[in-house]
Amino acid sequence: MKIVISALIIVLFFSCNENGAGLKNMDLDEAINLLGGDSKDLVFISAINNCHPCDLISNELKNNDTLISGLNKYHVAIYSGGNGKFSVVNRITENIKSPGIYIFDKDKRLKRVFWGYRNAKKFLEDLKRPYMLNFQENKHFNSLLTIYINVKNDRSLIHELNYLKKYSYRSFYLYYLAFRIDLNLQKKKEALLNAQKAITMSNNHIKFLYGSELYELNQFIKNN
Repeated sequence: MKIVISALIIVLFFSCNENGAGLKNMDLDEAINLLGGDSKDLVFISAINNCHPCDLISNELKNNDTLISGLNKYHVAIYSGGNGKFSVVNRITENIKSPGIYIFDKDKRLKRVFWGYRNAKKFLEDLKRPYMLNFQENKHFNSLLTIYINVKNDRSLIHELNYLKKYSYRSFYLYYLAFRIDLNLQKKKEALLNAQKAITMSNNHIKFLYGSELYELNQFIKNN
């Protein structure tokens, strides 16, 4: 009996984590690593809890044959969270519009983005002609994504930071990532400065989207 129950749990786990259109349940920092082994683009879907179109697309990615077939030529990943558990893309863009559909090329660069889901037919049409980010928006996103993915690995991110500074790009999350980089490099004075700059940009939207980051920054400022 125990063997049967264990086998059932294993089957349920894999059926929930990979199914339909080769679907993977993961955030962007993991999903981006699906790219590079072949020529496929990545369709990354950022969803939130208690959102009807998010629930609809999540269900149809597993059960709608038209949608599954149309996405066979892509890598597909979806992330769903709520307050305090937003996707990396929500943090980078400071945007909680959902579901958000982000298409990346095999070189891990953002190509296109659009929002919403009504049905499989319209989604597959939109996938071919989505809203194009303008060049500047695209570069900012890709630079912040590069910083986010690499900040944990202590790699040099000066080039990406200098690019954003060159175009006077400012955001709460940019200062937060700069704070994390300074901590990795044990530059406490610089980390404190970036933490303070990030806090000055706080508002109700920032508090809603970045609760854990704000707590970390405030604790660091308090102790330094």
